[in-house]
Amino acid sequence: MAAMQISNVHPASGPAGPLTREQAELRKACQDMEATFLRYLLQKMRESIPDDGLVERSSARKTYEEMLDGALAESISRQGSFGLAEMLYRQLEPSLAGGESAGADGAPDAGKGDSKR
Repeated sequence: MAAMQISNVHPASGPAGPLTREQAELRKACQDMEATFLRYLLQKMRESIPDDGLVERSSARKTYEEMLDGALAESISRQGSFGLAEMLYRQLEPSLAGGESAGADGAPDAGKGDSKR
């Protein structure tokens, strides 16, 4: 049985070399957005678990769970294993070059404003 290899989905540099300041800021913003989404997802998942009464629902437990969810969300986002940040980055990165707007497939819209459509 072959060993499964997992690689990082986001490289430390782009195809042309190291990330520019704008690309690094965009990547960070995408990771922050992914972490916010994951934190919300974890919170809603935790709320769906019925209370069994084994551990008392206290403000300390709630605070701990919120901190745990936040740390898990940040960790997952920074590892790049969820993939949402990378998809957002690929969608938005073309707009950094020349201020072009990106289409649904991530490519810049070439025919925007063309009346022949």
